[in-house]
Amino acid sequence: GIDLEVRLMPWDPMFELAKAPHPKDRQDVFYLIWWPDYYDPYGILRPVYHSEEEIMWNLAYYYNPKVDQLMDEAYAVTGTDKEKAKELYFQAQQTIVDDAPVIFLFDYVFLRAAKASLKGFVDNPLYVETVFWYDCYRE
Repeated sequence: GIDLEVRLMPWDPMFELAKAPHPKDRQDVFYLIWWPDYYDPYGILRPVYHSEEEIMWNLAYYYNPKVDQLMDEAYAVTGTDKEKAKELYFQAQQTIVDDAPVIFLFDYVFLRAAKASLKGFVDNPLYVETVFWYDCYRE
């Protein structure tokens, strides 16, 4: 009893459709990949799960004032009380998981091969597949 239309679309029209002003004009399913961009969960939580009047990245159209408050409070204390921020982010994430506004399909683990003689090698969490080469040296 379910009608399903699957359309492969280029990013720009798909993103515009997802942000359509009226819910009846939006697609029902949107596939979004997000990677870590900060050392703190705020970088994904705020854009993807914070309530928005005008849709930008909250493409699940999730609205939960409790989660908004937890994220905002955690962000405000991140620099002064890391443990409190961690606790608040955990509560926000647990509420999101319990509310299930999205389906988490997978975690992508990026592996990079390097010679054992290469030291100081660290992937840059802000830019996928970008390496801090200036920290690298050979033994």
